[in-house]
Amino acid sequence: MLRSLGLLLLCAALSPRPALAAGCERAFSLVSWNIQTFGDVKPRRQALCASAYSAVISSGVLVVAAQEVAHIRGLRRLLDLLPGRRDWRASFADTPDSQDNAILARGGAAIDAHGFLFADGRTGALDRGRAVHPVRWAHVRVDDFDFTLVSLHLAFQGGNASASRRELAALLDWLEVYFADPASDPDVVIAGDFNLPTGKGKTLSRRARSRDWTPLEEMIREDGRFAEGSHRLAVLVDEPTSRPGKIPQNNYDHFILSPGALARLVSAGRTPREAVDRADRDLRERVSDHYPITATFCSQGGGVKPDAPFAGRRAEFPAVIAAGPPEPTGL
Repeated sequence: MLRSLGLLLLCAALSPRPALAAGCERAFSLVSWNIQTFGDVKPRRQALCASAYSAVISSGVLVVAAQEVAHIRGLRRLLDLLPGRRDWRASFADTPDSQDNAILARGGAAIDAHGFLFADGRTGALDRGRAVHPVRWAHVRVDDFDFTLVSLHLAFQGGNASASRRELAALLDWLEVYFADPASDPDVVIAGDFNLPTGKGKTLSRRARSRDWTPLEEMIREDGRFAEGSHRLAVLVDEPTSRPGKIPQNNYDHFILSPGALARLVSAGRTPREAVDRADRDLRERVSDHYPITATFCSQGGGVKPDAPFAGRRAEFPAVIAAGPPEPTGL
């Protein structure tokens, strides 16, 4: 318990901490992690992952946005390796892609609607032209805070930043439609591997001199729709998060928050490196080629008005899977 608390406090110390109203009674953490093509993982790597997951997924972590889940077998193996494995439920659906996205929740975190971005509302067919790796969304509630969470992995294509920028533009188009719908929850958290940096993160990265590797804030500012006003987007996490050689290299992983979600934020940053490095140090196998990132939110109190019950549409194609039963169950 003390170790978990220490990791949470260290994570908070590593990132800018916005002013939080006094009296925050309850908080929870959300972890986003590219877990690197997690499918039919060999036993040696499974053991490393279990050790790292125990260090990263402390008791205060109630929600996980996972990237690069290879298939349904990989999802079930992932759930088996997480601490408190039978407590988790996952919003996930297998696709022809080998790097799917998932959203996991446990304990006091409830998922009441979910599905894919860029999916045909009638057939469920995915538009792979807008997202090579199908983007997952879920509406999540923890205590008085509910929000729409998006788990994504923008196209990498061997470091071709134009592919990442093109998919980010599609995401911003989706956000414009989303915010225009009065049934949509205005509190949004976008989490994942963007393969693009923040302005500060670029200066800290190996790719710092890459001219076409455009910072996210610059793209949002040039787009104009979410640079100011009630839907202004905040981009978080400046530390390098890729670790192909088991050392930090490039600033790829981020949280992007709407104003309402930002008002709830306690801290955000790269999860302490040692939580992962300790598990695979001096070994050939690797936990992942990315470090996780963590955001902590005030879910109750703190002078923030409780959110009203969600009144939006439920997903047309639900696929929530419990860690215990072998078969998918609907919401």
